[in-house]
Amino acid sequence: VFNIVKSASKHEGELTGLEDFKDDLGMDSLSIMEMCTEIESEFSVSVGAFITVIPNARELTDYVLDPIFQNLATEKKNPTKKVNAYLYPVKRRPVHRALFTFFKAWSRRSLDFKVRGLKHVQKGRQYIFCPNHETHFDGLFVWTALGRKCPDLDNIGCMSKAEHLDNRITAIMMETLGGIPVERTGNTIDSTQRSIDFIKEGNCFLIHPEGTRTRDGKLGPFKEGAAKIAIETGITIIPVALEGGYEIWPYDQKLPETKDKATGRKKPLTITFCPEVKTMGRSAEEITAEVRKKISRVLK
Repeated sequence: VFNIVKSASKHEGELTGLEDFKDDLGMDSLSIMEMCTEIESEFSVSVGAFITVIPNARELTDYVLDPIFQNLATEKKNPTKKVNAYLYPVKRRPVHRALFTFFKAWSRRSLDFKVRGLKHVQKGRQYIFCPNHETHFDGLFVWTALGRKCPDLDNIGCMSKAEHLDNRITAIMMETLGGIPVERTGNTIDSTQRSIDFIKEGNCFLIHPEGTRTRDGKLGPFKEGAAKIAIETGITIIPVALEGGYEIWPYDQKLPETKDKATGRKKPLTITFCPEVKTMGRSAEEITAEVRKKISRVLK
């Protein structure tokens, strides 16, 4: 691992393993991606987005040697196989809890992370959180922003596209956040019903009303699925506005960039919890319009 890092960084002299890839070795996104490709080829692991939270060669070595992650590149599920939504969310294991803790720390350490409107969330109360969708890490950012108001890992869930199960890396991330797979080109009845059942069990839930990531950084049209689930369960919705996520991880970019190239400063990310949206006795259309309106006001 050290030799690959040294070659990719063009570093002269011996490595201690504690040198930061970007700050100390001067590696840019391209050289880091090339390093990841060589690591994956040499050790039969899939590094993927995890490289964003691995700062140096020593931690990269620990990752490569960890039996949990070995051979992840070849552990793919059959994408044509029907997914049983009722088997999700999975019971979170120690590896899921470790990743959750790690990513929360990374979010606050690597970004200019700001939280607003947390007064609108009562600790211990059940909600459906509805954020706009800018990055692969939006759910993680929302749960991180809740801080001490965040429920236990086993008591959070979200809807996630079933394709995430085709790759073990994205599958682990999906499992960590309590993902219930949605077959977007097929029957969504089972995943919707399982989501409703999970919420009725007393858990908090996260749904992106846009249904997919923004392609251009702008707020997209909202679907009524989240509102319909909220009506069925009688749970209040908290709209959540994410600002800055698209600048960190645009749709066509393979990995996130946490620092501004021109200034070297951490890129800003602001999570705003909007006032709650009541759902009882209201139509899905009315609820959806109010959720979008509250988020769009923040994003102006």
